[in-house]
Amino acid sequence: MGKLWGSSEWKKDPKEIYNGRLLWLTLTTAFAGCAYGFDQGNIGGVLTFPAFRRTFGYADMSPADANTREGIIAGLREYT
Repeated sequence: MGKLWGSSEWKKDPKEIYNGRLLWLTLTTAFAGCAYGFDQGNIGGVLTFPAFRRTFGYADMSPADANTREGIIAGLREYT
């Protein structure tokens, strides 16, 4: 049966593969994932603000047009 944090097989790995570059890559990737998730959560929250919806004319749109606009805004946010 496996252990909670992995098997004992890692002891057979060469010590050279556990280095500062691996640690840096792991931390950078984790931080980037957190930043991406935080950004997506923020834009999703902003889209629900009444002031945002008033400013960008959501009251005058059909639900389908409003959904399309929200999708475009959320999608464009990923490329800025």
